[in-house]
Amino acid sequence: MEDGFLKDDIDIAKVNKVVDNIERWDELTSEEVCDLLSDADVQKTCKLLSAYRYVKTKDANAEPEIASSWRYFYYAEIASFKKRRLFGRVWMYASISAIALAIIVWGINLYHSSFQESGHLMAFIAEDSPQEVLLGKNGGLMEDIIHANNDHGVVIGKGIADFSHAGIAASGVRLLSTPRGKAYKLILSDGTEVILNAESKLEFPVRFTGNNRKVYLTGEAYFKVSKDSKHPFIVETEKLSTTVLGTEFNLKAYPESDSHVTLISGSVSVRSFKNKEVVLKPGEDVALGSGNVFNITCVDTEYYMQWKEGFFYFDNLPLIDILKEIGRWYNVDIEICDNSLISYRLHFVADRNASIEQVVNNLNAFNYIDAELKGNKITLCKKKQEK
Repeated sequence: MEDGFLKDDIDIAKVNKVVDNIERWDELTSEEVCDLLSDADVQKTCKLLSAYRYVKTKDANAEPEIASSWRYFYYAEIASFKKRRLFGRVWMYASISAIALAIIVWGINLYHSSFQESGHLMAFIAEDSPQEVLLGKNGGLMEDIIHANNDHGVVIGKGIADFSHAGIAASGVRLLSTPRGKAYKLILSDGTEVILNAESKLEFPVRFTGNNRKVYLTGEAYFKVSKDSKHPFIVETEKLSTTVLGTEFNLKAYPESDSHVTLISGSVSVRSFKNKEVVLKPGEDVALGSGNVFNITCVDTEYYMQWKEGFFYFDNLPLIDILKEIGRWYNVDIEICDNSLISYRLHFVADRNASIEQVVNNLNAFNYIDAELKGNKITLCKKKQEK
């Protein structure tokens, strides 16, 4: 990686000029957006624009602290990240570009609504539950996955379970669950790879038989489906049924949250159980919200996959959603003591291997959040502005 790429300063005047010159972002076609995103020289500006425009149109918001936020993240995260070189030179260039960009936006006070009612809200509640990956027969006893395997040909490890060589005699349905704070990889009998995110469950057959390959998901998982045109691969959740032949996609379906399907490659058909159906193209995300309404958006799929690479990445999401993810991963209580914070939308990146103390420090880098960790509880208040 060239040291010139990671600069300690940002020319704010230059950034402002570029942003102002492409104010017609909302008028761009999908093809024009893709052209912009494929140009490394304009990537940063394009990804900044969406969040930056909120600041430009809200006179009441403070001046974005781009330079100071960049310096903070560079010394706290990127400098040490360069030394680790976890994923190799090529991957690091793309990832650091995305992370650095996100943290520049991270320093910006994003849009918030006029909802100012004061009060306390528990954003997430920790629970005293097993912290092991569990495996068992559907409806049967769940055991630590290291000790639960009795299927011939199945290979079990701390980070992966491989059912692709399950013996002919192996049969039945299995249930695999991950605890808070852990992800786990599963290879199904057809070679399909599944990475389960924290607090997720997948119900699957030891060996696929019949006309289709069907599994059941609660939580979040990334699927890399083996191609088989004669046997469609179907993922069912509480609200959705997603059908593919061979593709890569991310599916998020935690209870009491909107369901999301994000397509990386190939094609998928997503159907709600009220018989509404959409077909996605690569780079599209569909969300099933309240009222059983589908909302399709064009997204940068690299960022949606960051969790499986060991990062939190939140792109212009409500603070309450970000706190739920942090709470689920670290299994901590999170309380918001000022309800006006709920409507803030922000960009946030953090290493999932970082300590909870480091995450709290990152939250405190925002110019409107005062986060405090006591025991197993994080309390967030609105930061008092100095006069």
